[in-house]
Amino acid sequence: MPGTAAPVVIEFPPGGSPLLPTGLARDVVAGTPVTCVDNGMPTVLIAASSLNVKGYEDPKDLEEDVALADRLRAIRLEAGRLMGLGDVDGTTVPKLSLLAPPLHGGAIMTRTFIPVRCHTSIGVLGAASVAAGLRVEGGVGQDLARLPAHGDRLRIEHPTGFLDLETSIEHGAAGAVPVARRTAVVRTARKIFDGTVFPRSAATAPTPARHS
Repeated sequence: MPGTAAPVVIEFPPGGSPLLPTGLARDVVAGTPVTCVDNGMPTVLIAASSLNVKGYEDPKDLEEDVALADRLRAIRLEAGRLMGLGDVDGTTVPKLSLLAPPLHGGAIMTRTFIPVRCHTSIGVLGAASVAAGLRVEGGVGQDLARLPAHGDRLRIEHPTGFLDLETSIEHGAAGAVPVARRTAVVRTARKIFDGTVFPRSAATAPTPARHS
């Protein structure tokens, strides 16, 4: 659960899909620079400014922007084909995440659309893809993110709070497609109830039936 309590780091096993489904750190889709990422959830990263929005708007206001919805729909359909997902018109993937510089000390501010409805937060797997995508050299998030100088942990900001993750990628040789090496979500654990259990004694417990 989110909140302030003992941290619990939940590791995710490496996925079987390429981190960059198109093989590139940056594509131009429907006239818009994007980074297509799959680190557990196919996600298209887009700088909010490239769509003439700030990236800090209330989700309801973004949903009411008809011109924005049309552009997002065009991006999603074309990106889906580039990512090998085929015709995504009737599906909810890929997700679209608009990126803006953080406001509250995190790594990035996000507005995520599924498919053109703006999420009031961000899903764990979508956030994992955003976090990995921020570390891709040449990606659209590189100049917007405020990544920590050390360690894997970073904070994804969203309309109603934040989500902490730990992620690392390996870039390899020059020109090689980066690979996700580690992904984990940081949650918290706190005591929510206690109680007493009174088990029956062995003498009064039922005897299992014997089978010949």
